[in-house]
Amino acid sequence: MKKILILIFLIFGFGLYTLNKSNVFKDISQEVNFTCSVIEEIQGPEDIDKAGDTLIISSAFHKPAFHKYDGKIYKYKTGELELMQVEVPINPHGISVFGDLLAMVSHDKESDSIKIFEMSGKKLILKNNLTDEKLYNGNDIVFINEKQFFVTIDHSLKTDFSKILENTIQFPGGKVLFYDGENFHEVIEGIVFANGIQFKKNKIYISSMIGKKIYVYNIENPLKPKEEKVISLDEFPDNLHIEDERLLITTHQKIFTLKAHSEQPKRNHSKSSLYEYNLSNGSLSRLSTFPDSYSALSVTVPFENEYVLGNIYSEFLLRCKK
Repeated sequence: MKKILILIFLIFGFGLYTLNKSNVFKDISQEVNFTCSVIEEIQGPEDIDKAGDTLIISSAFHKPAFHKYDGKIYKYKTGELELMQVEVPINPHGISVFGDLLAMVSHDKESDSIKIFEMSGKKLILKNNLTDEKLYNGNDIVFINEKQFFVTIDHSLKTDFSKILENTIQFPGGKVLFYDGENFHEVIEGIVFANGIQFKKNKIYISSMIGKKIYVYNIENPLKPKEEKVISLDEFPDNLHIEDERLLITTHQKIFTLKAHSEQPKRNHSKSSLYEYNLSNGSLSRLSTFPDSYSALSVTVPFENEYVLGNIYSEFLLRCKK
């Protein structure tokens, strides 16, 4: 009987710990400092990057159980949205732009891949299609030059149930791969849900979504990154974007509401926030929260003195200003 009571106590304690870490009991102040409007209807514009004065936007149906693999890439400039023509099937997640090159993590029918395209007008011309046994559960990608890049692997296990288990117990199964131009190398491990990744001045910035952290690594030797700093957050970071000396961090306020929203996007809302981390002085500030109607925001990119925001599950592209 004593052992049973101890077991019940441990299970109850772990449950409370998990709920607390998931912000279930947290009262988050809501300060909406932006005025926003929907500018385009796009399915799941989960990631956005810049190509000069043009935004490149990934679009996909982010519910694998429905087996939809007809993703798209759009370009957006001065109020005009254009669908880019691509010669192969894609199912994009994270993307990265370097010059006229576009790299994406693509969740294909058989396996994940990294697809490298040359952007030529409205066309995407496939230059390389990379697969590897290490490349599964791919999330985001960032070029460091025209031949090399880093990729985040968000979970170590592959089934939907095992991923939920990893998230629940906050198992640090997330990894980062480095592609040296010829081969993939696992160079960082031990991250709880490795999500967004950005690069600037020999450093990479990696969001640990469930861990509520941003990891900063020095990559002077990209095969042996050295951890330099950990930025702690009160919310769950998704994609990152660096503009000048600003690291923009788009977050989800509560992880269980995000899960509910993923299952029924039109019924359940999931609040988001936007943070800014100053790379020069290390200050962190919250720029704004967002109304319920703009749920599960995933990325924020400055554009024409305003901000363009993507999301995971809904069918809109958002433009905001202070």
